[in-house]
Amino acid sequence: MDQDLIAAAGKGDLARISALLKQRANVNGRDAQGRTPVMAATYGRHAGAVEALLRAGADVNQRDQMLNNPFLYAGAEGLLEIVKSAPNVPQGLEDVFWAVLNSREFLFNH
Repeated sequence: MDQDLIAAAGKGDLARISALLKQRANVNGRDAQGRTPVMAATYGRHAGAVEALLRAGADVNQRDQMLNNPFLYAGAEGLLEIVKSAPNVPQGLEDVFWAVLNSREFLFNH
């Protein structure tokens, strides 16, 4: 069931995510690459799925085998809608948060 949740998250299938969570799938389960459902949703660029998994208690600090976590990856890829769903980012400061995550690119390209 946990692998099904990761697959549904990677596809952004909100109905399936909801159904699997109701069946008690592990919101922090991992696949063979170490991806959690919220990481799979982030890789798939599914902001709605990320938000649903966060509400269900997904741990955003877990890293996969590539050492990514959802917000490191989202910031590096410019996925602002996902960055905006980050816990503890004060409203209105999402752009600042994204800029800080991307400061390396700014520093090396200017």
